[in-house]
Amino acid sequence: METTTSAAELGAMAQKLLNADISNNDELLGILNETYQVYQELTGINGKDEDLEHLACIPAETGVALSLNQAAACFLDFRRTTKFLRGFVQAIKDKQKEHPNETIQVFYAGCGPFAPFVTMVAPLFTPEEVQFSLLEINKNSLKIAKKLVSQLELNDYVNNFYEEDAIKFQIPNAEKYHILFSETLDALLNRECYVPILWNMLPQMREDITVVPENVVVKLNFQNDKGEVYGGDVFDVRKTLKETPKTDSMPERFAGTHISLAEADEFDSVILDTAVFIYKEHMLERCEASLSMALQIPIAKPITFKGVDFKYSLKPEPALQMEMTE
Repeated sequence: METTTSAAELGAMAQKLLNADISNNDELLGILNETYQVYQELTGINGKDEDLEHLACIPAETGVALSLNQAAACFLDFRRTTKFLRGFVQAIKDKQKEHPNETIQVFYAGCGPFAPFVTMVAPLFTPEEVQFSLLEINKNSLKIAKKLVSQLELNDYVNNFYEEDAIKFQIPNAEKYHILFSETLDALLNRECYVPILWNMLPQMREDITVVPENVVVKLNFQNDKGEVYGGDVFDVRKTLKETPKTDSMPERFAGTHISLAEADEFDSVILDTAVFIYKEHMLERCEASLSMALQIPIAKPITFKGVDFKYSLKPEPALQMEMTE
């Protein structure tokens, strides 16, 4: 396989991340910083530009897509990037085993300016092994990603570039794709578009489509000075989407989950966790990354409510909401 020096270098960086000790934060951060410098040199994005083009988020049908600066900065969330890379590469290899005579087709929704899960991953395979289609709502991000793919001489790996809103986009030949990759989320599934993107795209795709990340579950735990007690799942994305009838228009919210406070008197606070299940054993634990930061809420005493209802709204923007119940 022939690549330019830069593409080979990015592939080598990816291989280092795949082989690194996952518990060695200094090693992971060192590799990511070195890789980030390569991206900076190739794209000119350093995360410090203050013009509107670099700072502005892009509104989607619901929620927002990150600005150029924010999308680039996400790359340096080193445990996030490392675990997503490991899960994604494993997903491709597993699909190769399941479909030994096929080119694995990947639909990448929300690639950002670096398109790292193409530009780092493609050099690990041949164009006959894997092909990518890239979608990005931010025209400036897509312009830079296209130029980067060309600079790296990776055009043979890319079928299509789409400048579209993934929440509304109808995918041409959607059934051909083996993997849907959409790293478009934030802690507690706030503001960003992972849920509405899956709501739109999953029904279009084949039943055995692999999604990376596979699922996101918001969990609740009660806490006191003795430890924590599991209180229940507040919102399970894949379970909710499976149980929600598909309609022509996006729902404003999904059915809620009730958490009882009957025994909450013995606890001091509740903790909301965002568990990100990337692929198989690859997942983000509490506070490992920006996506999995925990929210701790003190319990006011005496407790005058019997429970709390959680709902996940999509409009006016994606957000987890809670309402105390008598």
